[in-house]
Amino acid sequence: MERELSSFSGDMYDLPECRMHPKPVQEGGIPICIGGHSDAALRRTARYGQGWYGINLSPQESSQMVSRLATFLEAEGRSIDEVEIHVGAVNDQMDASMVEAYAEAGVTQLLIPFLRQGNKHLDANLETIAPFIEVSRSIT
Repeated sequence: MERELSSFSGDMYDLPECRMHPKPVQEGGIPICIGGHSDAALRRTARYGQGWYGINLSPQESSQMVSRLATFLEAEGRSIDEVEIHVGAVNDQMDASMVEAYAEAGVTQLLIPFLRQGNKHLDANLETIAPFIEVSRSIT
């Protein structure tokens, strides 16, 4: 994507010569975030990813996944510090007191998807996330 014209031909897809815009602004191109809890997903992350995404994980489970990922990264000659760790929290167990535990587990971005949709819920959503914001500010 960094070249003026790009093309690709593979077993499953063909992309004739074309222009791709906008060009990535980051050196090295677009960051790749790979999700999944399997060893195969962690190996892909270690080899190709700039980020890893786990979903519905507790702080303890997150810590275990980060440790496993670190092992695969070391095998690729990389460090866990090179990878952003995105985790979707366990919704029905989540409260603001857990934010620090996720950070200690190595999570760099915590996703808390329990907000209700629509403008009529905006005030309630702001009230819900306020404690999380306060705790997050204290650990960054």
